[in-house]
Amino acid sequence: MVSESRMRSENLKLFAFLDFERVLGVTFFTGSFLLIYYISKLSVLAIAEGNQCLRKRLIFVNELQFYAALALSLVFFR
Repeated sequence: MVSESRMRSENLKLFAFLDFERVLGVTFFTGSFLLIYYISKLSVLAIAEGNQCLRKRLIFVNELQFYAALALSLVFFR
């Protein structure tokens, strides 16, 4: 069961992303971004889990994957 404080934290992150979208014009929740994000997430995390060195740093690898997917979507779909 998810605690109430964690739910508030997740809601705050969502609203922060929505405000970031409006101010800068960067879209996170479009079909093209989500397609790149989830396909690359599956492949990158599968490779990282198989690597002994990267297995300890999965959260960092996940963050880098997000920024790379964002950059790709801005370059190719903007």
